[in-house]
Amino acid sequence: MQVGLGEALIMSRFAGSRFGAVHLLLLAALFSPCALAGGADTNGAYNDDRKAQASSPASHHHHAKHKTHPPEVTHSIMINAKPQLVWAAIQHQRESDNHRKLISYDGKNATLKEVFAALPIVGEASCTYVENETSQFERIDYALVQSDRFHVFEGAWVITPGKDQNSTNVELTNAIDPGIRVPFWQDVTKMAASKLVKRRLDAVCAYAEQLQKTATP
Repeated sequence: MQVGLGEALIMSRFAGSRFGAVHLLLLAALFSPCALAGGADTNGAYNDDRKAQASSPASHHHHAKHKTHPPEVTHSIMINAKPQLVWAAIQHQRESDNHRKLISYDGKNATLKEVFAALPIVGEASCTYVENETSQFERIDYALVQSDRFHVFEGAWVITPGKDQNSTNVELTNAIDPGIRVPFWQDVTKMAASKLVKRRLDAVCAYAEQLQKTATP
């Protein structure tokens, strides 16, 4: 059995992961010439067509017809701060992260560019997306504008006041399509998205609760 360089690189990303030797054997079998010849959507063909799909409206329709929607991840956290302070903390995160840059903000829509240094499967990736403040102090939706890797990067922040009005439940949803189809891509992507969501919730929680302490006499 022969394994190409691209497949070997992908398989190497799993070498130290939780998947173990059994999954590596499965990967080797699926990347064999016979397996690839029988597959309708191979890794090589997917990568070759990606730029054309991104620039052609007709190909967008073709891609949408055949793609599998990426897994969606949702986590929530109760924050000891008022909704207004949580809102301010989410806005603050746009400029406090070294990997994110605020390109523009018109009072309702924020355009950001973000770089992900070491993602599973794809490695480094960058994307530009817009956060739309759909309902003040209640909801922010975000969606992809362009990316060198991702086909989908979207989700929402949902803010719900606690009963005492001094606490807030924050829910963050994220869906990522890395643009590459390999075995277990949905499981790997879901784990990466879960870590991203939890990290952002923790950062917003820490900053909002600090604001609450400062505001309390």
